[in-house]
Amino acid sequence: MTDTRADSPLVSIVIATYAGDSPDRLGEAVESALLQTHRNLEIIVVADGPIPVEAQAYLSERARHDPRIVLLALPENRGPGATRNLAVARARGAYIAILDADDRALPYRIERQLAFLRETGADVAGSAYTIIDTHGRVTGEKRFPLEAAAIRSAMYLYNPIANSAVLARAEVMKKHAYPETYRYGEDYALWIALARAGHVLRNLPECLVEFRYDANILARRRGLHHAVTELMNKLHTLPLYRPYKWPQVVAVAIGVAFVRLLPGPLLVPFYRLRQ
Repeated sequence: MTDTRADSPLVSIVIATYAGDSPDRLGEAVESALLQTHRNLEIIVVADGPIPVEAQAYLSERARHDPRIVLLALPENRGPGATRNLAVARARGAYIAILDADDRALPYRIERQLAFLRETGADVAGSAYTIIDTHGRVTGEKRFPLEAAAIRSAMYLYNPIANSAVLARAEVMKKHAYPETYRYGEDYALWIALARAGHVLRNLPECLVEFRYDANILARRRGLHHAVTELMNKLHTLPLYRPYKWPQVVAVAIGVAFVRLLPGPLLVPFYRLRQ
């Protein structure tokens, strides 16, 4: 893949992709980034190992026609943390946005989040998101705590920042990397690390991203690795709270880790409850 640079981008949008991503959905994600009302940006697409020929052809062709697209690749699959870290290290923007390869950003997403960060002085801005099905039809919404204190309070219960909806200050993202040993929950681990380091995380109330929910999402979020990752992430939130709350944090960590070991059909009601 070639490395094509736009001039002086203010915002770098990072899209990580791998062989399991649909080329069509990847194309939708990239096009949604290109259609942002804020135009001073670069879109860094990183391939985590070999990707389908159709996806590579689309990206190469699109990059030839739009200098804002930067294409990078890892020679072998190393996971989402390593893939995004490569893009963050190469990003030239003062702000870094994350967009997953099967989601879509609404056209005014970057403009709204950029204004929000400048106005509030926050380090990270997430948002609510619209849930869409495999055909792109809207099926619901997911909302999160808005203020920094509320996000901090919720951190041990669940991940209160949607990775695919994040815009953050580049100096913060470059200093704190995604953990590369995680294949799940690497974003949750990063937000916990940022909160522990004293950075301000906030959410916008409006839906700025369309998050794709498919039938396999629960199957991808269960099993031993997911249980261990969930346990470790939640235990890492302990320094955020006073000691009297630690037993509650530990109980939640163990309980949620156990739920991740359940068969897919039994996981459904727990996931719906969290939603």
